[in-house]
Parts: sequence; structure tokens; C-alpha cells
Amino acid sequence: KGTLNVTAGLGGMGGAQPLAITMNGGVALIAEVEEWRIDKRLETKYLDEKFLDIDEAIDKALEYKEAGTTRSIGVLCNAAGR
Repeated sequence: KGTLNVTAGLGGMGGAQPLAITMNGGVALIAEVEEWRIDKRLETKYLDEKFLDIDEAIDKALEYKEAGTTRSIGVLCNAAGR
């Protein structure tokens, strides 16, 4: 609860990570290189938001953490951030 969790990959079992983090009161920031995987997790409600810019996604995740808001963000980028 109240944590910011950063991970990569929304395929297979990784798709459940954002839901598990938000169910426990945290903020999830998930990097994914395939946009369709982000969209799929949005459709199934395993993910709350999508960003195409890593800097915007980081700012929003930090804002949610500071506010104590439970939220999950998928960002289109590789695990190195670009």
C-alpha cells in the first residue's frame, strides 16, 4: 500500500501485475514495447491508463503516489526507458 512499483512487460502472467499492485493499494508503472498489449490490458481493466511518453508517465505515477491514489499506468517504451 502506498508504493510505486516499476516493472516491464504486459504479456502472459505479466498482464496481471498492474491489477495485483492496485488491489494492494499501490501505483504501478509498467513499460511495454508492444502497444497492443497495453490496449488489451486496458480493455480487460487490468490496467487503468496508457502513456506514450515515459517522462509524462513517470510524472503521473509520482503524482498518484504522492496523493495516495491507487492507479496503474502502461507506458509504451522498453525497459531502458526509450
